Amino acid sequence: MGNYEFQEAMRSGHFPIATDEAFRILLARLERAEFDQIRS
Repeated sequence: MGNYEFQEAMRSGHFPIATDEAFRILLARLERAEFDQIRS
């Protein structure tokens, strides 16, 4: 699931995510990507 799909899910309030764990992993990945963008 890419960033665009994630943003669409946020907007619609619909998450095709099976578990809270998967959601936490996705959020951690997004936060890490944003942090890397800020640093570079």
